[in-house]
Amino acid sequence: MTVIERRRTSPWTDVLGWLDEADLFGRFPTPQLRVEDFVEDNTYVIRADVPGIDPERDLDVHVENGRLVVKGERREEHHERNRSEVHYGSFARTLPLPAGVDADDVTASYTDGVLEVRLPLGEPEQEPHQIPVSRQEA
Repeated sequence: MTVIERRRTSPWTDVLGWLDEADLFGRFPTPQLRVEDFVEDNTYVIRADVPGIDPERDLDVHVENGRLVVKGERREEHHERNRSEVHYGSFARTLPLPAGVDADDVTASYTDGVLEVRLPLGEPEQEPHQIPVSRQEA
């Protein structure tokens, strides 16, 4: 039998998540691209659920100033309906990248509504070391 363990979250996690989705005044939720990230085989992997789009037409993924930028749009289909709980329109997310990411070798794929961006990790930064400062006589 497989046991699935539920992650414990605090009430603060829920509050911060809600604030992350709110506009400046906290009244109207704005679309937010939800992501998960992890390291696998020396590669930083970011996944996002982005169903119902054409990735070639509706997604822009690029690295800029040490950040991954994902922009897109889910286009609304016009037809009669009684209810719609689906968000249509533009969305964007900017994520800071860890040190050592090789921005020249980034790959992105879209399968079954999931965007996956893979960023190889380069050599880790060297440990900081003290640099002696010599006194110069004037």
